[in-house]
Amino acid sequence: MSLLKVMVTGVGGAAGIVCLDSFRGCGIPTLGVNCFPLSSGFKLADEFAVVPLAADPDYISRLFDLCGLKGIRYIFPTVDEELPVLALNRDRFLRIGVKIAVSETSVVGACLDKWEFFTRLRSVGLPVARTWLATGEGEPSDLVYPLISKPRKGRGSRGISIYPTEAEYRSQSLVSGNIVQEFAAGAEYTVDTLSDFTGKAIVAVPRRRIEIKGGVSWKGCTEHIPALEAVSKCAVEALGIIGPACLQAKVDINGKIAIFEVNPRIGGTTSLAIAAGVDIPALTIKLLENEEIGKELLTFRKLYVARYFADSFFEEDDFPGIADLSEF
Repeated sequence: MSLLKVMVTGVGGAAGIVCLDSFRGCGIPTLGVNCFPLSSGFKLADEFAVVPLAADPDYISRLFDLCGLKGIRYIFPTVDEELPVLALNRDRFLRIGVKIAVSETSVVGACLDKWEFFTRLRSVGLPVARTWLATGEGEPSDLVYPLISKPRKGRGSRGISIYPTEAEYRSQSLVSGNIVQEFAAGAEYTVDTLSDFTGKAIVAVPRRRIEIKGGVSWKGCTEHIPALEAVSKCAVEALGIIGPACLQAKVDINGKIAIFEVNPRIGGTTSLAIAAGVDIPALTIKLLENEEIGKELLTFRKLYVARYFADSFFEEDDFPGIADLSEF
């Protein structure tokens, strides 16, 4: 593995740093990229570069040039907005020998659109939180409050509204581009999954979200829940995801499961799954290298995490442009 070089995107965020830590532990050289010059991951990567936003017309060209210049073999995207454009350009990168750990364009689109995600899983009989469009399409007659409204395409806690009662729900003008879900009861879990490049899920690691702030898990623990692990594997297979992903679900006191979201990429607290025994970024490299993965690498123990802020410090001459932050 030491001859490989991996580009990790979004290294200003938790998911990017998770990948950098994993690869550093395996001795795999990394190029960390991000759109913002002051990015903590730049201190963790072997090399780094500032790149445009994914929506910028020059984004793909910049990554393409860096791959040739730096001898990149693989790209690990960790930002939702990058996934569609990288999926669309997979073949272009493959022609220069660079593989991207991303699913097909249609799969990425289905995962990032919460309504399409819901309808796909419901159509194959998987347990999902009851969901309908804010326009009223598919709204059940026996609503259970509270309800939650959120954008069809969005992440974190952006654009979310909660309606504790029917009166509050009926009095509001819902955003037409939103979905509405019943606020499923139970403990909340994120499940880290990894699928091989035929789409077969090979592992699922549930993480209970003990404390959540702003949509981010600050305290949690891994737990063996066979039913949730099995359902999560079925879900990523039904969606056609390849490589890493993370689902979110609720499990009530009776063991009833309700899946309500999926991200077709590494999660920001996948570090817990790694520490518990399943190093998903490193295992993804093994899959890309067509190496066999032993069962011992897919076994995890119960482990708790309490997260905290860490600081990265930069000198003004660490790299060109660091002092010119007027556009950010």
